[in-house]
Amino acid sequence: MKNKKINCNLSILVVLVIIFISCEKSELRLTETFLPTDQAFVRFNLHSPNTLGSVAIKINDQKINGNLTSPISGVFPAVVNTPEYAAVPVGSNFKLSILRTASLTDSVLLFSSNLQLEKNKFYSVYLADTFSTRSLFILEDNDASLVDTAFVKLRLVNAMPNTALSFIEIDSLNPTSVKRDTLSRNIAFKSSSGFLTVPLRNPTNAPLRFRIVSSSTGATVASFNPTVAYATAGTFSAGRSMTITISGFLGGTSPYSPSLQSTIYNK
Repeated sequence: MKNKKINCNLSILVVLVIIFISCEKSELRLTETFLPTDQAFVRFNLHSPNTLGSVAIKINDQKINGNLTSPISGVFPAVVNTPEYAAVPVGSNFKLSILRTASLTDSVLLFSSNLQLEKNKFYSVYLADTFSTRSLFILEDNDASLVDTAFVKLRLVNAMPNTALSFIEIDSLNPTSVKRDTLSRNIAFKSSSGFLTVPLRNPTNAPLRFRIVSSSTGATVASFNPTVAYATAGTFSAGRSMTITISGFLGGTSPYSPSLQSTIYNK
């Protein structure tokens, strides 16, 4: 009888160990010592202001975002000022959906397809819309490496439909002493400038300002001063690689008006 009890306890222990080992977390940071080499790493960015209802992110029909994600400016994994990614099996089916309240099954399917990913690479997946249709696009983040401490790497992603954009750096000591430098021209919808190495300050120690302008008209669509807008979030600092995403609609009002979001892509 005693042996049967011991065998029973051992069986329970083995089952618990197997369950523990099989429960792999989907969220990983680049500061992890070991990353799974057979999976891709994805950060999901939702910039679809014409979508109503929080969004479920599913890999092979399994929801991976514990709390549903905002479709307007939602990010998963949700911490934008640290380099967090979800580990995703290569070749898996990817779904974005709005769930039924009671059953948590799909009510509105926003997107369903296999993601074209390669193992051991890092990606940003974007959902955007043109007000009439939604679309998905993928950018690789493997260039998001550390840079010299006097610089940052900046990437502008255009998630604003029907508007090609130019990315401009402005150094100014005062209104009469202004230096402009166009960092990237004609960034189309669903594309990016790529990671650009930008000094934290110019040689005369003037503050940096950035403008995002319409390539066709030259009109300012959005602007930001990194020392003000992003220092408080701890994101715009030396050695960083980060992305500024612009989304919304020109001439729109909240939540459709142009808006900016910053995200870190390195340690």
